[in-house]
Amino acid sequence: LLVVAELSPPPPLRPSGVSGLTAEDYCSINTSLSTLEKCVASMAKKSKNARPPFRDSKLTRILAPALGSEGAAAAVVVCASPDAEDFYETATALEFAAIAVKAKIRPDGALPADPKALTQKLQTDLANLEAPSRETEVELRGQMAPNGGQMDALRERVRDLQNTVARDQQHAAECRDELAEAKRQVGGSRADADGEADHLEDQIAELGRQIERVGAGGGGDEAMEVLRQVARSESQEMKEQLASIKQKLAEQHAELSSLDGAGEDMQMTLPTVALKLTDVGTSYARAGLVKEALLLYMNAITIIESVCGPEDERVVGPLTSLAELYVSQSREEDAIALYKRAYAIDREALGPDHPRVGRHLAALGVAYHRQGKADAAGLTLEEARSILAFALGTEHPEVLAVRDKIRKLAVIEA
Repeated sequence: LLVVAELSPPPPLRPSGVSGLTAEDYCSINTSLSTLEKCVASMAKKSKNARPPFRDSKLTRILAPALGSEGAAAAVVVCASPDAEDFYETATALEFAAIAVKAKIRPDGALPADPKALTQKLQTDLANLEAPSRETEVELRGQMAPNGGQMDALRERVRDLQNTVARDQQHAAECRDELAEAKRQVGGSRADADGEADHLEDQIAELGRQIERVGAGGGGDEAMEVLRQVARSESQEMKEQLASIKQKLAEQHAELSSLDGAGEDMQMTLPTVALKLTDVGTSYARAGLVKEALLLYMNAITIIESVCGPEDERVVGPLTSLAELYVSQSREEDAIALYKRAYAIDREALGPDHPRVGRHLAALGVAYHRQGKADAAGLTLEEARSILAFALGTEHPEVLAVRDKIRKLAVIEA
């Protein structure tokens, strides 16, 4: 029986990322290729207990008779590109070829492992594990204990910032109340002015009708003079009332402008306070005060969202800081949700090729790895490497660091 399999690479990507696909979509493809690489790496190990995971994908199940049965023979042809732009893909293909050369076909490689032998081996390994001594535990706790003076200074700084935030929020509430009252007064003044104007128009019309009646009757010079005096008097009163109304409206407009300026000052001040809370929270996290740091990060996020909106770029800082704190506390699921939100905000604000977008993906890949999702971690880190290499250059330290993480992940999976 001859089995021929063409192992094609993933769909071609754009130079700096995946077009039209989310990170989850891209992480779910080509599981069979990664499983085949695990099987070949297991066949290359010298240990007799190593078992290739042929049952983990359809491709390796089909190839199991050719790679793990008696009398089987296999040949692998690796195609590599000489172009410099394909350097990383060529190096990866040659690394796979180097592992494949060392692989050996074992007659019983496709057979399931003996469960009793595996159980005995795990029990032996568990018995050989040694817990740290009491002295070592005490020493580690002493090294991790925060300095008392630094903690007092940080608490005092947090209290000051909390008082500042409380004062600013109270001032903002007062400004909003004053603005609402001023708007209500302006509306009432305008209604009063419209009523007075209508009343004056009615009086003028009535005076006109009286003048017409006197003119028609004749001999009413004295009455006409009286009417003229009344008209002049009421006209003067009307002018004075209009001037007073205009003055009140001008004063109220000035007060509204002052309140708008105060609101703009609040919008400029509160995000700065939120960033200071984030810095203090980072200091708390480094000192081991997780609960205090968590509270400060959440307050910073709430302030920026209430003043600037949930999609504002300035919320990314406290989001990533809170995600890093979650990762340190083994809360990878919460951290992944925050990293995805920060990634979406920066991608929309800065563009898909910005270095910060690549850094978010790199942190997301590490969280996936800590969660045990090796395939998702590898593909997300590869996307991060692509974006950072496009933005910073292939030899930038950040690009080399992500590449090193990808290689270590491949070694761990092998």
